[in-house]
Amino acid sequence: MNTKAAFASTVAALDGSDVIRASGIGSPDRARELGLSVAAELFELGARELMSEARQDPARGS
Repeated sequence: MNTKAAFASTVAALDGSDVIRASGIGSPDRARELGLSVAAELFELGARELMSEARQDPARGS
């Protein structure tokens, strides 16, 4: 049996104006590496900036 693990993640601007998605498929015994790879792809696509903007948004109430 050839079991695969799939991982998908999305980061979006609070107002929905920008959405970044990344996904990957790999071996279940390498799930951690798969998650790290997808996270790295999100960061390369600008997710870090979106998350930083969300933390600084006064409308969040924080």
